[in-house]
Amino acid sequence: MEEKPLTFQKNSVLLYYVINTIIHQNWRKEDFMPWTLSNKRPIYLQLMEQIKLQILAGTYESGNRFPTVRELAAEAAVNPNTMQKALAALEQEGLLVGSRTSGRTVTTDQSLIRSMREELAGQELDHFRHAMSELGFSDDEIMAYIMKEYQL
Repeated sequence: MEEKPLTFQKNSVLLYYVINTIIHQNWRKEDFMPWTLSNKRPIYLQLMEQIKLQILAGTYESGNRFPTVRELAAEAAVNPNTMQKALAALEQEGLLVGSRTSGRTVTTDQSLIRSMREELAGQELDHFRHAMSELGFSDDEIMAYIMKEYQL
């Protein structure tokens, strides 16, 4: 069955609000500490994802100094080389800015942060829509459910 794109037209601002609320309520620093790692996927990818979420959620603020490889590796109980690999990948994505003399900082590129947050929110919304569709909800029922649950 081909899935139609989810369209809410007049309710796009409402949808943005709901997604933003979910991100801020669910992706706090407390949710990531202690680090949750699995042997089913490469550790550096899991570290990357968790750190990326923390940056996008504002746990690590734009322009601020980022913890060192050793600090984060000790906190996550991983090899510093594994943490270095994760941070280097985040530098490649542009979320971290490295400097040989002053360490890493979180990017000040707000448009990059905003676009990554929106992309991630879209992915989460797609997962939510798919799960709700699996339960038999139509797009209109999904929207009505969101409005009821968030009392909007």
